[in-house]
Amino acid sequence: MSSADRLLTTTLRAYQEPHRPADLDRLHASTATLLSSLNNHLNISLLTSHLLTARAIWGGPFFFDGGDGLRTCLRILSVYNTAALHVQRNEEENAKLKWGQQPVGSGVRCDAWARAVAKGADDRSERWKHLLVLTGTLMGMESEDRRALSRGLRATLEQAVVTAANLALETINRRMVPTGELGSNAVMLALTYVFPVLSDHHKQMLNCDLVLPAAVRAMIGPEGFQNGDFLRSISAGNVAGHETFYRASPSSFAQVQQLEARPLPQNMGPLSRLTAFAVQHASDSRVVLDAHDKLLVFSAGLLMRWQQCPFSPVDISTEAAVLPLI
Repeated sequence: MSSADRLLTTTLRAYQEPHRPADLDRLHASTATLLSSLNNHLNISLLTSHLLTARAIWGGPFFFDGGDGLRTCLRILSVYNTAALHVQRNEEENAKLKWGQQPVGSGVRCDAWARAVAKGADDRSERWKHLLVLTGTLMGMESEDRRALSRGLRATLEQAVVTAANLALETINRRMVPTGELGSNAVMLALTYVFPVLSDHHKQMLNCDLVLPAAVRAMIGPEGFQNGDFLRSISAGNVAGHETFYRASPSSFAQVQQLEARPLPQNMGPLSRLTAFAVQHASDSRVVLDAHDKLLVFSAGLLMRWQQCPFSPVDISTEAAVLPLI
C-alpha cells in the first residue's frame, strides 16, 4: 500500500470520528494533500463524497448556531481551491518533462481531476455543500486568467455551480433542510468568490428572485452586520474622555474585531455587488421591494444606534486629538 493510500484510509476513518476542533486543521491539511496526490479518479470522488458528510467536520454543538459553520465552509472552499492550483501547476510542470522522467504530483490532468471532484458531490450531501467544492475547483483552475480546463468542461463546471446554487436556495426556501440559515449563507459566501469567474451567460442563469433575499439576509443578519447590534456593544462600553476605544472598552473592541473577522463581513464588497446584480435581474418586483424595505429598516436602525454611540459626536477634524492612537 502506498503512502497516499495509507493516508486516505486514515483520513476517511478520521472523518467519521466525533467532532474534535483540535483535529480540524490536520484533517483539512490531509484532505488538501490527498486531493493533489491521489492518482485514482475513483479515490478522488470517494474522498470528496466522504468529506461532505464527515461528522468530524460538519458536527459539533456550535456548528449550526453561527459559530464555526461559515468558517468551515470557507475552509472547504479553500481546500479545493488550493488543491486545484496544485493540480494545475503539476500539469504544467509535467508537460515540460522529458520521456522517462517521473511526473510531478499524481499525474492526473486538470479535466479528469475536476470531473472526479464533481462526481464526489453526490446525493449523500446537500447542494450547498456541493457548491463549496465546485466553487473551489473552478476558482483554482480558472480564476486570475488561468485557463486550465478545456472550454467545454469549464462551461459544464460553471453550469454546475449555478445549478447547485439555484437548487440549494430552492430547497432552503421550501424549508426542506434543517440547516437552512447556514446553507443560505454558504451559498452567498461561495457566490461572492465565484461570481467574477462566471461568464455573463451563466450569471444570467442565477435565480435572482432567490439570490436577492438570501443576499440581504446574509448582509444584515447574524453572520453579517448583525442588524447593527455591534454598535450597541460600543455604546455600552466605558468610553470616556480622551481614552481610545480599545483602551477604555477592550471587550467592545474585541467584539468589533470578531465581527470584522467573520467570512461575510470580510467579503462585504463582493456581496454588495452580488446584491446589486440580483436587484437588476430579479423578475419578481415584490422581491425587490421587500429587499428595499429590509435595507431601509436596517439603515434607519443603524443610524439610530450610531447616534447613541459615544463616537458619533466626534468631528472628523478633531478625531486625531480626541482619539489618539496608542
